[in-house]
Amino acid sequence: EGLVLYELGRFAEAASVLAGLSTPWAGSGPDATLALARLAAADTVEAAVLLSRITQLGDPFAAGLVLAAMGDEESAFEAFKSMDHWADWPTLAVHHLYPTVWETLSGDPRYDELVGDVARAWGLAPGGDR
Repeated sequence: EGLVLYELGRFAEAASVLAGLSTPWAGSGPDATLALARLAAADTVEAAVLLSRITQLGDPFAAGLVLAAMGDEESAFEAFKSMDHWADWPTLAVHHLYPTVWETLSGDPRYDELVGDVARAWGLAPGGDR
């Protein structure tokens, strides 16, 4: 529900749903989405606190997502490059979630490399062919 509210631009409602939410299969996904909602509401202090927690938990994908939304493309791509396993949530997120975040990165050649890394991790050729 929190992710849907975030995608609909209902950031305060998304934050309310996501605060304290734990979803094991999504890793730090709820905290990352909460940080994105906080950023969209111009609450950079709380977003930074959440990024610090995500970093401490060792979730480079979630950290990269938040860093990208903060405008720190270099650190975001470094975080994505450090991924050693593309699990369900990061893969889903790269392909289907957070379009405004990916839009900020899509002009960078490293974005295509990132999408290719995800595809290869799942046994696909970049572009979706097996």
